[in-house]
Amino acid sequence: MAWLPKYEELERAVGGRNWLDMMIVYFDEYAYEQQEFTRRLNGLIGEMNEACADRITFVQELWSVPGEPVPVKIAVFLEEMMNKEGSRECQLADLVNEALPICDEFRRSVNSANWEPQFIYYCERSKLDDIRLARQINTLCDTLTNVIDGRWAFIGELETLAYKEVAEDTEKMENYNQLSCQLRNGVRMRDRYIRELQTSDMFDEVVESIKILKRLQLDDMEKASRLLLMAREIQSKVFEKNTFIARLRD
Repeated sequence: MAWLPKYEELERAVGGRNWLDMMIVYFDEYAYEQQEFTRRLNGLIGEMNEACADRITFVQELWSVPGEPVPVKIAVFLEEMMNKEGSRECQLADLVNEALPICDEFRRSVNSANWEPQFIYYCERSKLDDIRLARQINTLCDTLTNVIDGRWAFIGELETLAYKEVAEDTEKMENYNQLSCQLRNGVRMRDRYIRELQTSDMFDEVVESIKILKRLQLDDMEKASRLLLMAREIQSKVFEKNTFIARLRD
């Protein structure tokens, strides 16, 4: 038992007088020191876990910020990382400064050298957990950066394609409008020709010609209306494409 040498040493020191009371006091103080050390060590572990939880929370907040584009989320995330209790090096330095007094007290309390490798292993493992989390966060940032770069490249390709399609659609719209105008002009010219025929002698051939011209008038008017409608539909599509590209850039 580790406490037996201390017990015998204490008994020799007090010369067998009131040694039981001295032992009770000694063990009470020893138990109190152990409880205090355990409390401080648990506090240290809690702070380390809290630091890891804060970093995990940052990542979760990065994905959950509503209504913000990805670049703004990254800026907010990095700003939080830089402003939260200084840099990572300062946090690790503070952690070491807090752990050293506890280590010294722990060594004095247990009077053993076996604790040191275990405690060092624990601290190294906690440090590796922090490093692993930092690498995961850096990987996430790199992934988000690649996603953003890919998105901008995709937007550029869409813009190129959209400009090409818009130019083609605009040309079609102008052609449809031009054909519609030509048909309407032809209708007006035939109207004048029909009026001239109606003022002349109404032979059977003239009457038949007027009927044919009127049928052509109706056909041309329908064609002109359809062409005008097609031109308006193309104009609407051009507007929708431009609006879509503008939204992607926002």
